[in-house]
Amino acid sequence: MPVIQDEKELKKAGVSDTEVPREVSKLRVQNNRYFVIILLLIAGHFVQTWVSKVAFDKAQTTKEVVYVKLFPDGNWHVGEFKPEDEQIYFRSTIDRSLESYAKNRYGQLPETVKRNYAEAAVFMSDAMMADFVSTQPGGFNASQRAVDIANNKNSDRVEVTWRFADHYDRIPAIFNKKSGEVIRSNVYLTVVTKTSNGLVKQNGVEKKILRVQWRLLPKEQLAEKKQDWLRVNPLGLEIIESDLIDDPAGYNSAPEGQAQ
Repeated sequence: MPVIQDEKELKKAGVSDTEVPREVSKLRVQNNRYFVIILLLIAGHFVQTWVSKVAFDKAQTTKEVVYVKLFPDGNWHVGEFKPEDEQIYFRSTIDRSLESYAKNRYGQLPETVKRNYAEAAVFMSDAMMADFVSTQPGGFNASQRAVDIANNKNSDRVEVTWRFADHYDRIPAIFNKKSGEVIRSNVYLTVVTKTSNGLVKQNGVEKKILRVQWRLLPKEQLAEKKQDWLRVNPLGLEIIESDLIDDPAGYNSAPEGQAQ
């Protein structure tokens, strides 16, 4: 279909002078309509390209979490789960995660303190993490503390030993507008403070209770975590609150200078 572009061509086509303005207006409207359609097609192409790229990137980074069960007779079984499935856990696995957190967070070994604090942070909720790394008054300032401990040759050594745990309560809770539950536990520990030479300090053996509230992350969140994160906290245990207090039931202090 020929496109009439100017008045001369309109006249050649048999259009009178009185009809020229009207025909020009029609052509302009038609051209504008085509121009808008072309712009929409180009925009749609860019949107489709962006959506495809996002989908491709997501497919490249998608991780599937599986459980591998090992049996005493040497057999094994791989169990997959879907994001909507309920989280599965065993008490021994929970205890192991809480033990790892307690040792890394409250222990003090100058040669590994930086790594220990980093691994402890993996178990913390966002609010706890903010306080742990905060440099404001009242914040723990973990990075600077780790540097100070590691650089001080006379830093005390604090060793944390697991005794047992009591998971005594479950309470309903809401996380990101979704229902869940929080577990309350008391973790019983022995904390031994030594000199830099490895000798137990006076009153250096203490019985402690770590009072914690924790939950298990939903599987869809767990599947988004990086491999390094999952190696430290494969179960996705998140500690919401924690408080280390003296155990009123027992205080066992070793004589000063005794090695343990």
